[in-house]
Amino acid sequence: MRKVWQHNSFHYWPVLFALVLPFGGILLSWIIVFWTLHSFTLLKHFFNKKGSKTIWFVLPVLFFLLTVISGLLSHNRQEGGTAIEVKLSFLLLPYLLFLFNYRNGTYYKVIGWYIAGLLATMVCLMGIGTGVLLKSGHFPYYMDFSYFLHPSYFSMYLCLGIVFLLVLPKNTLMPFLQHRFVLPLTLLFLSAGVFLCASKIGMVIFLLTLPVAGIYRYRTYFTIKKTVVLIAGIGVSAFFFTRLFPDSLNRLYAVKNINYEALNKNSTESTEVRLLIWRECTALLPEAGFWGFGIGDCNDKLYERYQEQGLTGAFEHRLNAHNQYFQTLLGLGYPGLIILLALTLGLIVYGIVQRDILFILLGVVFTLNFCVESMLQTSAGNLCFVFFTTIITAFYDKRHPAQ
Repeated sequence: MRKVWQHNSFHYWPVLFALVLPFGGILLSWIIVFWTLHSFTLLKHFFNKKGSKTIWFVLPVLFFLLTVISGLLSHNRQEGGTAIEVKLSFLLLPYLLFLFNYRNGTYYKVIGWYIAGLLATMVCLMGIGTGVLLKSGHFPYYMDFSYFLHPSYFSMYLCLGIVFLLVLPKNTLMPFLQHRFVLPLTLLFLSAGVFLCASKIGMVIFLLTLPVAGIYRYRTYFTIKKTVVLIAGIGVSAFFFTRLFPDSLNRLYAVKNINYEALNKNSTESTEVRLLIWRECTALLPEAGFWGFGIGDCNDKLYERYQEQGLTGAFEHRLNAHNQYFQTLLGLGYPGLIILLALTLGLIVYGIVQRDILFILLGVVFTLNFCVESMLQTSAGNLCFVFFTTIITAFYDKRHPAQ
């Protein structure tokens, strides 16, 4: 009886993790700790060793092992140790989700509660924003709006939620989301969050994925009349967002004003400083070699390069590569880059082969975010990326019969 209770309660850990994920914070680490400790009590009767035979289990574990070796060999041991600690999710989440059996419906319950977590987070942020509005007369956006996470990360979380809402069958998610008016209102609410975060890449990803996911969801309903209504609806929504979030869109339009031929080395403007950093990353590649500088020494090499080349803005703020592919290539070399490409672009390729739009869109969301942010340098990026890539691959066979 005790074993049955232990096993039944084990199914709630990924649900709890998904609910808390949008809030970020140390609580997520403690959930993983207790989830892992709970798993040890089930090793004898509920361990699924077949789960380790899939490539989607092997790839993140290999990435973690490579990180451990590189971190231990780095000259900057403190930075190397931090990198290992941050990337523990590449080992623990595949272990927890691939190597234990979960009851039917867990996959959809996880996604449903993740969306509930997003909505709860948005309600909190809107409440905080309303308080700021009453005091200052201006509603916050960008860093001032995204209280719990960096806006680039939270906008990625929101885009993932929007994709799930549009791609997954509505009868598989939480009951309140199945009402005909609740789903569009939920989509509008989360979409508003993307624009309030004012992350440039977040808005670009939203504008790319929303139409594709929307067309996929309503593909069987298209008539000339409904197509006209859809186009009109998109037009009205676009007009609504341009008027409601002008400051956010100004950040997007600012990209056109950058002088790409003569970049300002003192700049701290997000796009311009990224272009400067990527140029220096490219210059460092020959020196990094096949194995990279080491996960603990990568940023130190970047800081030295900034100082040598007079990138005062990047040096003063100790900015990393702001591109996960450059960050991984400089830190872990080509072996790390190959694994990372397999985990991101591989999702897109796998989705095309399997004709599964969810894999394709999640691969697009992660790949584009990784192109402009070193997402895996923080726990917020690691936990989201590893959790959802593991969830959709570990539960792939179990979720399709429900559709």
